[in-house]
Amino acid sequence: MNFEQWLISCFGKRGNTKAARYLGVSVNTVQQWATFSRFPSLKSQELLKIKSDGAINFDVWRTDFLNQQMSKARS
Repeated sequence: MNFEQWLISCFGKRGNTKAARYLGVSVNTVQQWATFSRFPSLKSQELLKIKSDGAINFDVWRTDFLNQQMSKARS
């Protein structure tokens, strides 16, 4: 599962504020990760791995992120 899927499964569709508080990051960061605007740093990936109990698959997320970035570049 990617970050957006984990976010929805744990905090609901409108759970960005709760997730940000839980993760110790800004709401803006959560929104950017969920919408593929940004990909987390290695340090943030480690935090997310711990906080999600390993539920987030970073390979899937990275692929989704790169595909989204390529789509934006073509537009």
